[in-house]
Amino acid sequence: MDENDCTPEFLHSIYTRDNIPESVAPGTSLLQVLARDCDSGLNSELSYLIPSGDFDITSGGVVSPARRLDYERPNHIYEFVVVAVDAGTPPRTGTASVRVRVANTNDEVPVFSQSVYKTFLSEDAGPDTLVAIVHANDPDGDAVSYAITGGNEDSNFQLDNQKGIIKLRRSPPPRLRGPQYILNITATDDNASGGPYPLSSAAQVIVGINDINNNKPVFDECQNYNAAVLENQAPGTFVLQVEAHDADMGVNGEVKYGIMHRDGVSSGFDIDSDTGVITTAVSFDRERQREFTLSVTATDQAEEPLIGICQITVLILDQNDNDPKFENSRYQYFLREDTPVGTSFLRAAAHDDDQGSNAAITYSLSNQKPAYLHINPNTGWIYVNHPISQVRNTAGVFHFKLSPTSQPPDQRAINEEY
Repeated sequence: MDENDCTPEFLHSIYTRDNIPESVAPGTSLLQVLARDCDSGLNSELSYLIPSGDFDITSGGVVSPARRLDYERPNHIYEFVVVAVDAGTPPRTGTASVRVRVANTNDEVPVFSQSVYKTFLSEDAGPDTLVAIVHANDPDGDAVSYAITGGNEDSNFQLDNQKGIIKLRRSPPPRLRGPQYILNITATDDNASGGPYPLSSAAQVIVGINDINNNKPVFDECQNYNAAVLENQAPGTFVLQVEAHDADMGVNGEVKYGIMHRDGVSSGFDIDSDTGVITTAVSFDRERQREFTLSVTATDQAEEPLIGICQITVLILDQNDNDPKFENSRYQYFLREDTPVGTSFLRAAAHDDDQGSNAAITYSLSNQKPAYLHINPNTGWIYVNHPISQVRNTAGVFHFKLSPTSQPPDQRAINEEY
């Protein structure tokens, strides 16, 4: 009767397999181990096992990977023990070592040190200013190159494709605009480790722009402002709304409005500092002053503010608020009784301080029976309309009133005696 007194022995103490691609599929046969037992019967029947979970072994001793291999492990080597167990009671075991050396395959993308890089630049940063340094490592050991693949539409940024150094362009000088730029950076390996194609990964560089107050407020429509207000209107009457823009950011681009006062004297107008709405501060008399020139200011809110100025002329429109006035309050003239009909002998001139149609004057005479005299309604010339020799007045004196009348809409009239 056989006694289970023999231990299984492998033909080799170490089994080695080199240059196994890390991309080899799980279950692929790598090598075969073989052990023998000098016992007989059940005591010599052997089975194999591998304590490591990375590899499997069949009953025939064929070793295969249980999962995808990884070249990036220490020394690129898998080293494990294979065990042969006999079927005796109690069982006896024998061991051998297995070493599998893995060959590299390009199966890892480059890994950036950060997924997002953040930095800040002054708006007036000059050429060659350092922006950021990006770095990516390829676990396969491949060399990495860099490229800007988005966010650089103005071409303000330049990237060293080998070192990952990002700078502002040298020429022409960069022109930065806030509030920020978001650059998309791609790292691509050179596929030196061997693979179907190069692999790449991406990161972002966020460049915040610190605004400087280098733009003053501008009144874009300054040349097109037309302002006018009717005289005698109550204070607070709307005149005009102005608007200015500042190309800076934040408080550097926030605008407040004002009106400059010369020698501390009020201009007669107010302005809303936020909206730019100009209103009257007093009631105006066109006959005293027909127009005003305002210097409207727009000031940004920087620590050292910049000011934009727009000069606006405000016309005071006429209202029919003045009576016509004769040059004399009384006229006297001597006529011969044989003066021919149609003879003009006296011009009774009047004037009106208003403007335009409000200053147009129409003349008239008081009723006479018969109408010995008439007046030209437009010129004020008085002329003989009926033979004076037929006058019944023994004194030979005419008394009548002249009436100059301003034109509608608000007719005003005065009378002067002649």
